[in-house]
Amino acid sequence: MIILSIRKRTEISIVLKFLVFAFMAAGMLGCTVVSDTFMGSPSIFLKYFTMQSNIWIGVLALVLAFVQLKHLKSEVYEFSRPLLLLQQVFTVSITLTGVVFCFVLLPAMLATTPEYAPYILHWTQILLHVIVPVLAVVDLLAFTRTFHYNLKRFDFLWSALPPLYYLGFSRIGYVKNWDFGGANYPYFFLNYDSPAGFFGFSNEMPYFMGVFYWILVIVVLVLGVSLLYTTVVNKRSIKLREQQI
Repeated sequence: MIILSIRKRTEISIVLKFLVFAFMAAGMLGCTVVSDTFMGSPSIFLKYFTMQSNIWIGVLALVLAFVQLKHLKSEVYEFSRPLLLLQQVFTVSITLTGVVFCFVLLPAMLATTPEYAPYILHWTQILLHVIVPVLAVVDLLAFTRTFHYNLKRFDFLWSALPPLYYLGFSRIGYVKNWDFGGANYPYFFLNYDSPAGFFGFSNEMPYFMGVFYWILVIVVLVLGVSLLYTTVVNKRSIKLREQQI
């Protein structure tokens, strides 16, 4: 088993953060200049949680990378607890983006509109929905360390704020009839006028259950993932203090 020093872990973490920002920027730029993506123009795709969560984690990763670079010169290998908490919150959000795309949106879209496969599987979408989430999660869980503090017991609850904000954002868009690319909702499970409605169920795929149940699943998923990440980060930090690597 290879045991990396705290300095080496920090250096790898910095590289991962720069990659998160670079791939986020490449994916966003690609969506603005390439016409064969399914999200449409910037005025449309910036309304999606995918884009917003990528911006959050990408910008934060860049900021944290420079903070770590500055601290590295002084042989300081951690940043403040508020920044760690912010990284945790936005990593959970980008995890939600990846999980929903891979296990909900992608199967549903390929089943109902297979002709859009080239657009759905466009390289920009892979960057934003898969590569950025994976790198962000690896950075947080494998290379983020703290010596002097842990995330607190109920800090995992903060991760629910971005998804809850977006649920409100998309609801406003639905009521005001914003354009999310030919519809007034961004994702099929936020279509309040679907055959399943808000509390109902339907035999028409992919609307087999109403918006309420999707929201419930999302909230439970977010809190579960956040609690898992909090536990992993804290345990690794405790182990690090014990080993004093």
